[in-house]
Amino acid sequence: MKHLGSGEIIELTATEALIGHRGWSDGLAGDGFRSRAKQYDFNAIGDFHGKSRAERFSHLEELGAECGHYLRGVLPKALEKYDRVTVATHVPPYPDAALYGGRRCGLQFLPHFCNVGAGRAIYDVAKDFRKKKVSVLCGHTHCGANLQFTSNITVLAGAAQPGHPGVQRVLNFN
Repeated sequence: MKHLGSGEIIELTATEALIGHRGWSDGLAGDGFRSRAKQYDFNAIGDFHGKSRAERFSHLEELGAECGHYLRGVLPKALEKYDRVTVATHVPPYPDAALYGGRRCGLQFLPHFCNVGAGRAIYDVAKDFRKKKVSVLCGHTHCGANLQFTSNITVLAGAAQPGHPGVQRVLNFN
């Protein structure tokens, strides 16, 4: 197992590379701070124990900003050298890839299932490399999604149930 997010650009083929970041949700999508949705993560993850709702959302926003900053630094370097770059991250970077029951998550849940900062960073970088392709692989959703966000950004979100990740598909790199 390799944790991504230390600036590495992993060559998959002569024209394709992999980068990644843990990519927490940033609390900004949907109803944002106004969300009253209960999140199991807040009980299961030590970083959130004992924090008020405001402190939790502030921490999520910090984590999202960190992810966006990281992607703004690493993604352009990868796209300068490779035609296709796969970005591995935890939650979808765009609300339309955060699905539940086959539809976009409700506004109360989107803050916990999307990283708007990562999405903005990927979009901002990719628009300067229009002939290059960016594929985002993510999860943290209960329904799979295949989103063509722009002509050069695709998001594949894997479906899972808590505690039961599954193989979504096998990727072939030629």
